[in-house]
Order: sequence, then C-alpha cells, then structure tokens
Amino acid sequence: MSTTYEVDARRWSGGWELHIVDVGVTQCRTLDQAEDQVRDYLETLTDEDCSDAVVEIVARDER
Repeated sequence: MSTTYEVDARRWSGGWELHIVDVGVTQCRTLDQAEDQVRDYLETLTDEDCSDAVVEIVARDER
C-alpha cells in the first residue's frame, strides 16, 4: 500500500512553495517539477524510496 501526501503549492516570486501536509516545505521553480521535488524531499527526509507514493498537488496562485 502506498502513502498519500497532500501538497499545497503556493506561488511566490521565485516559483512555488510546496507545503507537504504534516511533513514540511520545499520549493521548485515551475509547477511541472513539483511532484519530482516532493518525492526527492521525502526521500531525503526518510532515506526510503518514495517512487510509489501518491502525491496530490493543489496549486494556489495568490499573487
């Protein structure tokens, strides 16, 4: 069974802040990089393979 991560993506001048619910925050330049960035961040934190994790991204463009 895979783990699901909810991500609140918030636009800022440098790209997107990726707020992973109950985990932490990382960043990426473009939204199409978000899922890979989230997986990389999770793997760095846990030292585990997160390739099968479900990543649900909700983009909020609040400029």
